[in-house]
Amino acid sequence: MQLMEKILWATDFHQAAVDAMQTAVMLAKKFHSEIILIHVIPELEDISLPKDTVIENIKKMLANIRDRISSEGINTPEPILLIGSPFDQITRYADELNVNIIILGAGEKLGTQKFQLGITAGRIIRDSRKPVWIVKKGAAPQLKKILCPVDFSDSSERALKNAIHLARQFEAQLTVLHVIKPPSGIYLKMTAVVKEERKRAREFHVSEFENFLKRFDFHKVKWEKAVQEGNTAEEILSFVSRFQPDLMAMGTVGRTGLDRILIGSVAEKVSRELPCSTVLVKSEVPLRLKLEEQMATIESFYKQGHELLEAGFASEAAAKFEYCIDNDVMFAPAWEGLAAAYQRLGREKESQKSLEKANTIRKKLWEKQVELEILKQMKKS
Repeated sequence: MQLMEKILWATDFHQAAVDAMQTAVMLAKKFHSEIILIHVIPELEDISLPKDTVIENIKKMLANIRDRISSEGINTPEPILLIGSPFDQITRYADELNVNIIILGAGEKLGTQKFQLGITAGRIIRDSRKPVWIVKKGAAPQLKKILCPVDFSDSSERALKNAIHLARQFEAQLTVLHVIKPPSGIYLKMTAVVKEERKRAREFHVSEFENFLKRFDFHKVKWEKAVQEGNTAEEILSFVSRFQPDLMAMGTVGRTGLDRILIGSVAEKVSRELPCSTVLVKSEVPLRLKLEEQMATIESFYKQGHELLEAGFASEAAAKFEYCIDNDVMFAPAWEGLAAAYQRLGREKESQKSLEKANTIRKKLWEKQVELEILKQMKKS
């Protein structure tokens, strides 16, 4: 089972990129991933040095970096060196190579630049279909505290699923945050209405938050939930300053409406400020389940089922146990595994039926064994 097969690390050789490399190495070690190194040279017309000299020097720098990564026991193919638009080339190669995630440094902030996020990183966030992990300059390569703001949209659901898997793998503390947007417009002029509307909105959002969280498997994860009220981006940034997470996981597209926020615009505002290293999840997710080549034995599927259950993939685990049962309906351990998977998914009735089936099978097998023993004794006498 492999969750993160390919990491595309884009470097511009600045300090933030070096910090990003350390994060890529940390992830590759944990998930047995391959790190693909890429550097894009901007158009060279304005560079006074000969192009060949520039390219040769960069090739040597990339080769040295590759050797350092390889020395960590990580598979690293030949670095990719291109000329052109960095954000265009990086996003194109991420799609062509079908990587799980793009990791890059925040970029170097210019003296007059207001925001922490560099121009190239900002464009990659907007243009890439792949998840993008932006490493803040000076960030330590560790995952002890993870924050995941959610608005109940599909993209925030994908972000939370991945935040849960990261928290489980790194034994990190996970906080799931929801920000309630207060009433606005004409209601602000009506004090009594505002008070009542705010109370109603909070009760509704807290209830919806609870229902949203029930969809997820927090097995073996240290986690907590938090609710704030106010401007979404400002409240997230304020929470980050207090919580001090190592990573924030966010969805980038959400729903709109009278009582919904557009998480896309919020993600853009928050990522510009870059209060901490941030992974932005779009339609694809960084931790994609890729099972090892299937073996034709029931035992291997049974083992994979338990591995998946342990890793928090209850639906996929149930499919493995069901395969075992399809091939041997009397395989009681598979029925027990299926019961555990169903229980994790909240399918209590099906879980109970599977457990009863396992107990019935075990009872029949025991009775059969006793019967055989009696027959043996009778033959001896």
